[in-house]
Amino acid sequence: MQKCQLQDDVQYDKKGKLLPRETIFSEPAVKEHFENHKNDLLKGKTDYPTYYEFGRTQAIADVWKDKFAINILLRTENDIKLEEVGAGKGVYSGLYIVSNYNISLDDIKHIIITKDFAKYISLLKKYKSGGYYTFNTKDIQQYINYYLTHKSNTKKYDQQSVSSNYPTLF
Repeated sequence: MQKCQLQDDVQYDKKGKLLPRETIFSEPAVKEHFENHKNDLLKGKTDYPTYYEFGRTQAIADVWKDKFAINILLRTENDIKLEEVGAGKGVYSGLYIVSNYNISLDDIKHIIITKDFAKYISLLKKYKSGGYYTFNTKDIQQYINYYLTHKSNTKKYDQQSVSSNYPTLF
């Protein structure tokens, strides 16, 4: 799981929207860089109006939100790395959970960093070499919903569930 710190001079606004071309290209060094690397950025396409745009726009849209990053390979619960990532930082690899939901990092850790979660992931049979298993956001979503519905011993989570359709988580 790798994080990056974005600078104030990125080409996206705080809502993850690409700034106008004239704003981005107003700095001569930036304009020269993009023009010199246009063919590399086009990746074989003949033309693309916003070729200078970052290819993974979902991650860009969530850069200015607090989130939790999690790795995607595990053998046991000891392999799970769950870390808070503040607004203004991106996640290069792994998955992330947007945190403006009523579940704290400690609560997420209590649900995810467990033998039960590791067992659940192994039962999905998404095997990788070396005894590791992989998982995706839907797998995490389903496990958290299961936990909140069936395993939580507290009323704190009653009537709550998470969904990839719910805009503030995943």
